[in-house]
Amino acid sequence: NYKQVYDYLETQLKVTSLPKLKLMLPEFIDTIKLTYALDTDQALGIFVHIACLIERTILGEPSKKQPDASKIIYTYENDYRIISKAIKRIEKTFKIIIDDNELATLIKMIRQI
Repeated sequence: NYKQVYDYLETQLKVTSLPKLKLMLPEFIDTIKLTYALDTDQALGIFVHIACLIERTILGEPSKKQPDASKIIYTYENDYRIISKAIKRIEKTFKIIIDDNELATLIKMIRQI
């Protein structure tokens, strides 16, 4: 049940479509859960992180640089492929491109590193 999260996001997001988020984010989380054993806190953290990531990307704000992004992507190459593939629908729906720094952040969140 994401009602409280949606209520919070509705007050925070200025340009991101909440109906699109309601459609895409649970699907993304469900897809990721097929591969990774996420606990509730991880799933909610990733859910909110991606919603805010979409907002920042639409607004043209630069992503924070992960100094170890290349190392994470190299070390967790399979995770990178899985997450990249899963996030494609979000990118298409919102007409954005999510960069490797953000994918490395998602890997860190999923792997808890």
